[in-house]
Amino acid sequence: MRPKIETTDGQTIVCLGDYNCVKWAKGKEKQALSILNAGCREAEEILRQLGYDAKSIAELTSDVCGSDCPSINTRFCKEPEFVEYVRTWRPTYIPFSTYATMPDKAKQLIRKLVSRGYVKEQTCCVQYNDKCECVKTDHGFFITAKAIDYDKCIEWSRNECVMTVRQALYEMLKYV
Repeated sequence: MRPKIETTDGQTIVCLGDYNCVKWAKGKEKQALSILNAGCREAEEILRQLGYDAKSIAELTSDVCGSDCPSINTRFCKEPEFVEYVRTWRPTYIPFSTYATMPDKAKQLIRKLVSRGYVKEQTCCVQYNDKCECVKTDHGFFITAKAIDYDKCIEWSRNECVMTVRQALYEMLKYV
């Protein structure tokens, strides 16, 4: 998703989508990226458009580009916006116990999404308390596709797209 960046009254507002916006402030870049729930490429693009150099971009995106699970920076836990983000963030995932009971077609789709890199098998924190401490982790298939990848085709028939990442995820999540 392409970020929208507006500057009014000396304030910079960064948006990913129509309603997912945050005020940008120097020194609070990581917090802003967390609140936006920006993925690696989205974070890099935002910083690039705002004029950060390559070294700063690498440093500021080290959390979000290092792993697909969101990392929580406890420095921001006192701030209501951030605590709300932590409480409401739920990675969309399929636990192994559910996977075992799924029909073969759904399992094949998951394997295809994993092989293309849109879903990863990993352990993530799936629930935080209000102090930003992890209270529950789970191991399973976590969706790591970014919004810009959802419309990519994963299944073809006679060179025509039969199923996009979005459709495959929909099929897969019907069983959750």
